Amino acid sequence: MTYLSLDDKGRMPVPAKMRPLLQDHCAGQMVTTIEVSDSCLLIYPRPEWEVVQAKLMSLPSLDPKVKRLQRLIMGQACDLQLDSAGRLLLPAPLRDYAQLERRAVLMGLGNKFELWSEPVWQQRQQQYRDDQELLDLSNDFKDLSL
Repeated sequence: MTYLSLDDKGRMPVPAKMRPLLQDHCAGQMVTTIEVSDSCLLIYPRPEWEVVQAKLMSLPSLDPKVKRLQRLIMGQACDLQLDSAGRLLLPAPLRDYAQLERRAVLMGLGNKFELWSEPVWQQRQQQYRDDQELLDLSNDFKDLSL
């Protein structure tokens, strides 16, 4: 998890240690979209996004729930390019959705990143800590070595 600041134009600095990896993996080409179940953004390297997009398109499009999910995730997707200063320009509508202003939290989650407004992330963390169902779930997996 990395805490960072967006500039006045909505550019997000990518941590320096990640930049060479992203250049090698996807030539700095990224895709961002909304997380439908939380107020945050998902940021994928282009090759990872193409896998997600193919999975979404393989779902039965006549199902209204699937169509809604496709519209929400794929319809909000925006291409991003890592600039020469190692920043990504986040579109204003997506920044608004995620309530991103100045302070943000970037988390790597396997094939993607999540980008949260710092205050929203802090509130969500507290909700997670207080969630009895989540605590029960962690007990279900107590033998799982993480």
